[in-house]
Amino acid sequence: MDNDKITLTYFPSNTKVLITRCMLDITKTPYTNNVMTYEEWGKIEKTCDKYEYGFLPVLEINGKSYSQSKAIDTYLARKLEFLGSNIEEEYEINNILNSQEDFLLPIIMFVVMEAPKLSKEEVEKKIKSFNDELLPWILAVLERKFVNRKGKYFVGDKLSIADIYISAVSFLLLGKVCNKMFEETCLKHAPKLFEFAENLKTNELKDYYVNGSFNKESPY
Repeated sequence: MDNDKITLTYFPSNTKVLITRCMLDITKTPYTNNVMTYEEWGKIEKTCDKYEYGFLPVLEINGKSYSQSKAIDTYLARKLEFLGSNIEEEYEINNILNSQEDFLLPIIMFVVMEAPKLSKEEVEKKIKSFNDELLPWILAVLERKFVNRKGKYFVGDKLSIADIYISAVSFLLLGKVCNKMFEETCLKHAPKLFEFAENLKTNELKDYYVNGSFNKESPY
């Protein structure tokens, strides 16, 4: 992709493009990281050919626009060889990625959108529900997959989008977003997985988290 003209447009946060930017950064793929303010987004004309669903992010490659963050990530993962070495590894990687629908998105939506509008008692009740019911189950599944893996990385012997995804989970659950609300549960039910994720950030993924387009100022 070195000869392609690539532009990634998103807001000044990490969430939906954390994995996308990471893949581009660590492969040293030349691209324009177009950070658009919310004010700018409100003023521009949102044409269907560029902003297909009327949302960001949008990835442009040689004038063609790609939308929907999960579709963008899968597309780039295949082009940049982050989808495993065979169809079985690709299935396992997608299985891991889809866990975000089960626990990550509900938690982030709660922390960012719901919690500020709720009473202290309601917030504590919801956090307890996540900690006692949802998180232990999903994290135990991911920890078991990691402990029983075959290869150096989460899936196989090559760094994949599954590894980048787990680093994103670590950033969101153990970082500013959740403000340590779920730290004890995470480290209790998936200690080896989160240790692996933290090591990735200062080694294989350093070109993104330390030196790259990762937004250190954004809480999410």
